[in-house]
Amino acid sequence: MSFFSAFLFGLSANIDAFVLGLSYGFKRQRFPLALNFVVSFITLAGTLLALFAGSFLAAVFPPYISAMLGSLLLMGLGCYYCLKFLFLFLREKPVCAASHQEGPPVFLSVRETLVLGMALAFNNMGMGIGASFAGLSIPLVGIFTFLLCLLLLLAGNQAGLKWRPGRFSVYGDLLSGGIIFLLGGGQLLSSFFS
Repeated sequence: MSFFSAFLFGLSANIDAFVLGLSYGFKRQRFPLALNFVVSFITLAGTLLALFAGSFLAAVFPPYISAMLGSLLLMGLGCYYCLKFLFLFLREKPVCAASHQEGPPVFLSVRETLVLGMALAFNNMGMGIGASFAGLSIPLVGIFTFLLCLLLLLAGNQAGLKWRPGRFSVYGDLLSGGIIFLLGGGQLLSSFFS
């Protein structure tokens, strides 16, 4: 039961990684394996920090605060991509997607990787505190958090790169920013009602 509970925790805590990977794939941004490891390690570190210090953090840093910080970070990232698209749109006016020449996918920058890892880590901290109170196995939770973040981010990114609606490819930043903003907004709302 402990094994299955730890797996479910890892899955629920990292489902966002798939959505984020998908949104970056829509933008033709690829996660190289090394940067994927960085995001997964940062997410793991945030989760383990919350698990090891659950009772202390509950008194000093309530779970809804960490959930709110992670959500706001995602929403800010989403706004950045939407504003970036609008700025380029006003400067260059994107051409029709059918005539748009797409280059090969570009790699995600280290800065974006770190911000993404921090957002996922903050999101997992609230859940990590709850998991420590529930008595979940810390080693198992750590293993599943790392592996599922790694796999779901990679799977989402590959899906976004392959399944890319042709007419939306020009609007990748806007589509990606909208998805990330909605993801952060949904988590922010759910933190108020949980």
